[in-house]
Amino acid sequence: MKKFVLLFILGLISAQFIFANAETSLVPRPDLVITIKIRLHTRVSHCETGFGFCRFIMQFTLEDNKSSGEELISAKASINSQNQLIIKFTESDLKAYENGSMLKYFESKKSIKVTENYELSSEVSKALGSPTPLVIKEGNYNIDYNLGIYIMTIPL
Repeated sequence: MKKFVLLFILGLISAQFIFANAETSLVPRPDLVITIKIRLHTRVSHCETGFGFCRFIMQFTLEDNKSSGEELISAKASINSQNQLIIKFTESDLKAYENGSMLKYFESKKSIKVTENYELSSEVSKALGSPTPLVIKEGNYNIDYNLGIYIMTIPL
């Protein structure tokens, strides 16, 4: 009986360790695509100028692109099987966002430079399959254009 109790306790401890480690790993779900709203400016400029990620929020309704008075652009986001964050912007949304002022960062470009790290909220990160906040690091990221959609690929 003592051996049984000891084995049971060791099993519980092992299971807790296994499940605790499983919660901290990213589970890519290429089939899962979420709609987000993004403020495309640098935080250094108080979200007023430059290209960068100033704010990511989940989109729950089909409201317009205003939230608390700030203009946001809709995008689709997912994590692929290579552990890359894929963000898709439509050309028409970029033309409409702030009178097309951000289109110059995408049009005829092969990459986009992000000048500061940006940590996605836990809400957005969890929706993408990560139990911990994801970070977009400062750097240059590939951008592809296909049939009116700009696709930004960000290694995580």
